[in-house]
Amino acid sequence: MKIYAHRGISGRYPENTLAAFRAALEEGVYGVELDIHASADGIPVVIHDDSLDRTTNASGSVRDLTAAELAALDAGNGQGVPTFDDVVTLAQGRLHFDVEIKGANCEQGVLDVLSRNPGTKAAISSFEWDVLAKVRAIAPDVELWVLTSTVTDEAIATARELQATTLAVMHLSISRETFQRTSAAGLEVMAWTVNRKSEADRLRDLGVVAICTDDPRYL
Repeated sequence: MKIYAHRGISGRYPENTLAAFRAALEEGVYGVELDIHASADGIPVVIHDDSLDRTTNASGSVRDLTAAELAALDAGNGQGVPTFDDVVTLAQGRLHFDVEIKGANCEQGVLDVLSRNPGTKAAISSFEWDVLAKVRAIAPDVELWVLTSTVTDEAIATARELQATTLAVMHLSISRETFQRTSAAGLEVMAWTVNRKSEADRLRDLGVVAICTDDPRYL
């Protein structure tokens, strides 16, 4: 089963910072999940919320600051808000990325970063399925994951329509029945966010291909 570090190793380092992603590299996880918004100058930046208040020393909206201004903020332990390009450069092809698009008008920017770095392995995910449809229209070959809190017929149908490979599901919603229903549709299952070894073992036994965790040491 593949292990993804949720926002980097966010259980020990400030989430979505280069320190958290560097730790993921050093600990040898398969991949990382990260969140994308667009800066004021249209650059994909890595931060979960559309507001700066929770994770930085600033307040207001991410989209009101340029990428350079965001990099100068303190997102914890002196770490700035990185661009997606920064994280890709750090990884040097050694991590698989689960790129969750959170903000509006990020699709082309994310795809541009991936096209400039052809050795980068990535899937694009979102709870906003219309965002995934936009990505699919621009990039017919990119890997897509449909994010959903629960396994529903609509989520499965959307994943198949978009030619997604994976349904990324909140772990408590994954039962033997929902796993089998998803697998029967030709989709793999990724579970988020798992922070107990017993739960990771349960999901592994079902056949879940990947899990996302705040800290691999929990597993």
